[in-house]
Formats: sequence, C-alpha cells, structure tokens
Amino acid sequence: MKSFVGAGSIREKNACKNLDGIDSIKTDIEQIDVSLMSPKLAIAKPALLDDYSEISRIFGGIIDNGMSVAEIKSWPLLIQYRESEEYKEFINKHADDFEIKTCCTDEIQCLSEQNA
Repeated sequence: MKSFVGAGSIREKNACKNLDGIDSIKTDIEQIDVSLMSPKLAIAKPALLDDYSEISRIFGGIIDNGMSVAEIKSWPLLIQYRESEEYKEFINKHADDFEIKTCCTDEIQCLSEQNA
C-alpha cells in the first residue's frame, strides 16, 4: 500500500485529476492506505476519487472537531464535492454548523405587502 507523502502530493494529484481526468490518478489513489491518517488528511482519498458519500460520512465525525466549516467551504480539493447533491444534503443536515436558516414560504412576507 502507498501513502500520501504530504499536502504537496495531494495538491499534485488534484491538479492532475483536474487537468487530465480522474482516470489519470485513480489507480494510484485507490492503492493509498489512509487507515493511520488523521481524518482531515484521509479525506483526500475519497475527494480525489469523487466518492462524495464517503466524504460526507467522514465530515460527519470531524466537522468542528478537526476540520472547520470554513475549510470545508474553501478547500480547493473539495470543489467537485461542493457541487454535488451529497454536499447539499450534508449542509442541510448540519445547518447549524453552516449557519443556514430555513423558513417556510408562508412565513415570508414581501416588503411591499407590509407597506400596503
């Protein structure tokens, strides 16, 4: 089994994926053993493989306990994840962490109606 050398290696693999497609890195990434890595570093493997459900599963255990919401929202490795349905489901499930406020449409009153 291989392991990531460090953040530089992750950035390099992500650049190759974005330039040449996932097939250009898939075999190498699938061989990486993340069992002894911190969850924050281990998230790189499913992110590089576009395994969005695994990313959400890992984040469920480390959000604000190893990885901040700001990092999830801004880490370039997670660009494709943030565009996925799994990400939408994840942020809805963790709305308090993401400071997302929800309301019913019948609770919304148009400002022009208030002044009428």
